[in-house]
Amino acid sequence: MNEEFLYYLWTYKLMNNKLKTTTGSDVIIHSPGQRNYDAGPDFFNAIIDIGPTKWAGNIEIHVNASDWFKHNHDRDNNYDNIIIHIVYNNDVSIKRKSGDIIPALELKNQFQKQFFKLYSKLVLSIDDISCSGELQNIKTITKIQWFERLAFDRLQNKSQKVQELLNTTNGDFFEVALQKIARSFGYSVNADAMEQLAKSIGHKIILKHSTNRLQLESLFFGASGLINNTQNGKYPTFIKTEYKYLKSKYKIKNSSNKVWKFMRMRPANFPTIRISQMSGVLYNISGDLTQLFELDDINKLRKLLSSKASKYWETHYRFGNEVSSRVKKIGPTTIDIIILNTIIPLVFSYGKITGKQVYIDRVINWSSKIKPENNKITRKFKSLGVDTDNALDSQAIIELYNSYCKEKQCLKCMFGQKIISG
Repeated sequence: MNEEFLYYLWTYKLMNNKLKTTTGSDVIIHSPGQRNYDAGPDFFNAIIDIGPTKWAGNIEIHVNASDWFKHNHDRDNNYDNIIIHIVYNNDVSIKRKSGDIIPALELKNQFQKQFFKLYSKLVLSIDDISCSGELQNIKTITKIQWFERLAFDRLQNKSQKVQELLNTTNGDFFEVALQKIARSFGYSVNADAMEQLAKSIGHKIILKHSTNRLQLESLFFGASGLINNTQNGKYPTFIKTEYKYLKSKYKIKNSSNKVWKFMRMRPANFPTIRISQMSGVLYNISGDLTQLFELDDINKLRKLLSSKASKYWETHYRFGNEVSSRVKKIGPTTIDIIILNTIIPLVFSYGKITGKQVYIDRVINWSSKIKPENNKITRKFKSLGVDTDNALDSQAIIELYNSYCKEKQCLKCMFGQKIISG
């Protein structure tokens, strides 16, 4: 037995109908209260009847009543006013500092034992998805309800990361947006380097030069450290000359060319190509990032993000090394990945910051129109009969796996709750 299971019983009132305290008083639960995840009693604001008296207040739950002393609650005034002590085994009576005995409800024989057996089977499973054998029996309506909540929770978690970045930019949302967008163009390999590159220039400078693509590329390539004095030709020469002037004007500090990774990458994903493509996106929107937020039609958003590398990069992957000509355009799959992992969390955060529900509704709509992700997590659930219709579903599954399955948090999962309670 453990406390987490007892919390579950109490929260969902899965005990027998006729409850009595250890002294024989009837107990009726009107509200189990709200779970407290911080210091202090386990539940706040519960409402119960003990005998003829209605009580409202806090509740503490233990496996053994004697755990009260093990946890030093007898020395903490925050526990002196609880209205009832919920225990699995009432091995000792607990008194307030006044000497009055705190009413106790012993649950040992007050619930169906199969609940704990099913719970133990889930949390002790060696399978990374504990309920894999039961998933097909979950009702469709339960899956829909839980996926909606999970998808929203994932957006909330991503929004929290945006908030953390805001704390480093004095609340400048568009500076954060630039950094996040730059990061998305670096993929996982060069994400940190791209983010640092955006930081070294800043949104305000980008905005001043956003109507001139060559100047944008001069800023990014110059600050990146990817071009040097040995590289000649019309385009490299312009980049170097223009950046020399802009660097002096804005006191820009170069990034190190040592941070960029080219090994074991497709040439189309080289940071040089991605920097040029990102410059194209910023040029498309004239540096006005709000343009990426204001489109109801996701296809119009895709069009804004559909950028190709500039002319020089049709015959180059790196400065100075000429190759056969090829247009290097951002593919539709990559565009949707950027929308899903970067634009949507930014717009969701923007909606929360501004208090405008329209932005939150917009990202839900966008997510429903993006194909579901295909990764090891979604494939695992698909093999268990859980399909995904769109990115909203796949994001929900990723959140389910990372926050519940991996941590064996079956009692906090709607699927686990349904399986245990029948």
